Amino acid sequence: MPIFGELANLVGVERGIAVASFVSASGVMQMFAPTVGALMAALVITKISYSVYLKRTWKLFVLLAVMHIAVITTASVLGFSL
Repeated sequence: MPIFGELANLVGVERGIAVASFVSASGVMQMFAPTVGALMAALVITKISYSVYLKRTWKLFVLLAVMHIAVITTASVLGFSL
């Protein structure tokens, strides 16, 4: 994570905002990436196919992504440091 602080300084964004955006994007990606072991194990145990899982949860993923974008953008525009 040390590189995010320097990259944030280069583009004029608070360091906390840069780290928060990385962490939130990582969290959203791990909820639907088929390479995450915990997700695949849970789907196998519950006998739910990956395509059914995506069909039932894609709206939640979009909502979470939009919420993360809105919070990060608002915090950046208002000058908050997360």
